[in-house]
Amino acid sequence: MNYLYLALLLLLTGAQITYAQQKYRSGYTVNLAGDTLHGVIRYWETSQRYTTCCYKLDQKSAITCSAPTELAAYGFADGPHYRTIKLPSAVNPVFVQVLVAGRATLYQHKSRYYAQINSDEFSELVTYDSTIYRQNNPYVAQVKRFAMLLSVRMSDCPDVQSIIQRAKLTGQNLEEIFTKYNECVGQANPSITTKKPWTSFEWGLGINHQISFFRLNSAYFNRIESSLRPFKSTPITPALTLLIKAPRISEKLAVQAGIGFFSEAYSSHVEEIDNIQITTYNAWLWIRAIRATLLGRYTFPVKNWKPYIAIGPGAIIKWQSNSRFTGEVEYDKVINSYREPFFAAKPVTFGLNGAIGLAAPLKKRWGWYGEIRYEYLIGGIAQQGVNPRERTYYQSINLSAGLLFH
Repeated sequence: MNYLYLALLLLLTGAQITYAQQKYRSGYTVNLAGDTLHGVIRYWETSQRYTTCCYKLDQKSAITCSAPTELAAYGFADGPHYRTIKLPSAVNPVFVQVLVAGRATLYQHKSRYYAQINSDEFSELVTYDSTIYRQNNPYVAQVKRFAMLLSVRMSDCPDVQSIIQRAKLTGQNLEEIFTKYNECVGQANPSITTKKPWTSFEWGLGINHQISFFRLNSAYFNRIESSLRPFKSTPITPALTLLIKAPRISEKLAVQAGIGFFSEAYSSHVEEIDNIQITTYNAWLWIRAIRATLLGRYTFPVKNWKPYIAIGPGAIIKWQSNSRFTGEVEYDKVINSYREPFFAAKPVTFGLNGAIGLAAPLKKRWGWYGEIRYEYLIGGIAQQGVNPRERTYYQSINLSAGLLFH
């Protein structure tokens, strides 16, 4: 287990050092005079992107950080793009992200959205709650003020009206409205429109090899600690992975869901010789189960390499199981006081998972991944004997590799 911790430490240290060099990306800045300077820009995923722009001519040049009062705009070669705007409710100008550009331009500042249509002043897109009465009973209803505003200012495009009426105040819905309107009036500016999707998915198909540890409660065996050795296990099993990303929110955070299958058998033979007494125990357990995990994943993007860590809950869902136990004590007298099955395999067992892995592209929409995952089950996968307090202990390390498609 110490080797696993060491591998995790080395991966995190190496990824962090290399990732520190990738915080600057190709982009541009526009000064107050309208001059454009190309170089590399500091990439933020925090709210600091709305207040500070740090840039330099290349990776080795000195860093210059500017406030919104010193720049007219900045952006990245592959987006996103930012402009300096004085919002209606703000004292000083701020950087706002350009989501859609054209005759109708949509901006985002933190969790708020603003519109500028036909060169009019900036308007915040909002909703508010209103109390209405039905049969003298008060109800709280949400009034879509943004829909009223957009409906009036986009009245020259009838095709967009139905979209406005059913829209919610979300970035995805608003982008659809503004994009459709600009295409309708023939005045879109896709060059500075954010191109990243709101959600993206990656599918993985791979193979898994499991190294597991199954131990009995030693108190039940006259205080003899008994570890069951795996045998006749399936060495390679299939595994499916689904990676759910939200690139607009974060390029590093994702949800990783996985499902796999395993079939293992464990056996143990324990002897204790004490003068005239010989105690012999033999235990055996076989189980087939489905393993499901749901992990939060953090990626350290380093050029084409993507080392990552992941942590989250998991479950083992029993499919089939069998077990037996035999004992021999006191002058070779055979005692079979527990009927089969001796182990009561649980229908569902929950646990915690921690993983480290590496992913990289192959070509076009294909990639590959490799992962090491440690699993600790809460309560073990089976209950031993007739006493519910006498539990088993189960841990596993899973090695997996496979292909990714996105």
